[in-house]
Amino acid sequence: MGGVDQSDMMLYAYLNERRTVKYWKKVAFSILNRMFVNSYILYKQNTAAENPIDRYKFYVQAVEQLVEDYLGGGEALPERRQKPGVVMIPDGKEKDCCVCSDRKQPGGRKRSRTACTKCHKGLHGTCLAKHL
Repeated sequence: MGGVDQSDMMLYAYLNERRTVKYWKKVAFSILNRMFVNSYILYKQNTAAENPIDRYKFYVQAVEQLVEDYLGGGEALPERRQKPGVVMIPDGKEKDCCVCSDRKQPGGRKRSRTACTKCHKGLHGTCLAKHL
């Protein structure tokens, strides 16, 4: 029981639980917290430094690296391998939808605030299936 108690003590030092109706959120964050504690224990055992960094700085560095990888710090996919979809056009600008917009008819111009990820033309999310 000594190892379990010490692990729980380390886990609850930086407790970030919030009241929530959705139980899966508590389970997911609990698993994530336990992964961080276990990774810090492995870091301390395998580091060659005389004074390893403290746990809080370790957590901050780990989260920053995960966020950097997720937000595009890594290499972007080539244009041909990107998944088809729509992205928001920055600065609130609009483009004509390339599927449902028809400028030749009166009132046929349909504006969109989203664009295709492949060709960067204006496109509604509902028109994506017809565009592909």
